[in-house]
Order: sequence, then C-alpha cells, then structure tokens
Amino acid sequence: MQLAEQGKINLDTNINTYLKTLKIPDTYSEPITMRHLMTHTAGFEGGGVGYQITTDPEKLPVSISETLGRHMPARVKPPGEMSAYSNYGTALAGLIVEEVSGLAYNDYIQKYIFNPLEMKYATRKADRHFRLL
Repeated sequence: MQLAEQGKINLDTNINTYLKTLKIPDTYSEPITMRHLMTHTAGFEGGGVGYQITTDPEKLPVSISETLGRHMPARVKPPGEMSAYSNYGTALAGLIVEEVSGLAYNDYIQKYIFNPLEMKYATRKADRHFRLL
C-alpha cells in the first residue's frame, strides 16, 4: 500500500506491468491486479506444500522470482470470482514490492516498516532457518 500511495503501483493495473523477471500467463481475459492479490481473488489453484519452507540452506532459491517461476500454480478461476487464500499470490505481491522498489523484500520491510515503527525486537530471525515463499 505504501507503493500505491506513492503512485508507483496502481491497485487495478495488470501485475505483469510491474513484474520484470516473471510473467503470469493471460489465461483469462481479465488480468490479475494487485487488488486481486491483496484480496486473495487472483484465481490461482491451491497448493504450495513442499516448496515454501525448507530448513536446508542449500535448497534455498536465489530469489523469490526463481521460486515463483519454478512453482507457478495454474490459474483456475477468473480474477475476482472467488476468494481463496494464496501463499503464491502473497509471495507474488512481495516480488512486486522488490521489483518496483528496487530493494530486496526483507530490506524493504526493515527500512520502511520495522525501522519507522521502532520495532527493535521484531526480526526476520526465521530467515536464517526458513525461507517462506
């Protein structure tokens, strides 16, 4: 929402406009927008168990983009038709934050959320052990 307030993201624009390293196929005539990602109405199939969390640092992908590209779910509903929680959609929104802001997602969160709120005890400690994607 910070990027939307700054005019860098329009909530009703096709997310492919903002994606540089990955493109979502045009399965339906209506594109997926940030509003769809934020309301979990993008229409992706469910799933994700097995690639979202790892405790083995050797298995961590180099980027969010790489993980999302390897594990792209099918678009099974037109955007806006049905609400269904989507870890993939949430990670995709994180990738858009990275690609629009030019900062790694974790750095963006630290700089623009944790620091301004003086969240000294809020950490990404889990990042050392788990990678949520």
